[in-house]
Amino acid sequence: MAKSEGAGAHGSSPSAPMSEAHLEELVRDLLPRLVTSLREMTHDEQTAENIAARTCMVVINEVRKGTVFHRPVIAYATTVARRMAIDHWRSAAARREEPVAEIPEGSRPATARDPGPDDPGARLEFEELLRIVHKAIGDQRQARIWELHHIWLWKGTEIAETLGISASTVSRELKRANERARTAPVPLPRREAD
Repeated sequence: MAKSEGAGAHGSSPSAPMSEAHLEELVRDLLPRLVTSLREMTHDEQTAENIAARTCMVVINEVRKGTVFHRPVIAYATTVARRMAIDHWRSAAARREEPVAEIPEGSRPATARDPGPDDPGARLEFEELLRIVHKAIGDQRQARIWELHHIWLWKGTEIAETLGISASTVSRELKRANERARTAPVPLPRREAD
């Protein structure tokens, strides 16, 4: 995993080691944001919580190994969470394809109306939402800022630091992206601005 992703999300210098108290504060900030984003992606609360918790463990392990983050930690955590969600969907497809000698008593096969928590349609729906919104926005950087803010719940300062632009540019680009995203023919997530 890239050692240069993520950074002191709470303003610590990139070269300073993170204390356990700061690490706990970081996890308290990251965990609910990741759960909210992953719930929207997966349509399953338990899956979202599991992936978010595993992501936080990866972040904790990286910090304890001495990894120095040069960008907000949310950048690293988002990358890890996105990859874990994709791995979850891939493994869910493999689990469904395992042959069963006999159906256990009291169970019933899944139908199109009852997709269950490992629904591959959740991933397709999420990817289609992003594709439609990115197309409606039209500008790649504005679309990325929109996704990081509305889907991954990044703060404006985290986006600015990660993309190497000013916070005012992020605010201006996000405003334009929001205006353009409203033309997308899909229901958009409603998030509070920071």
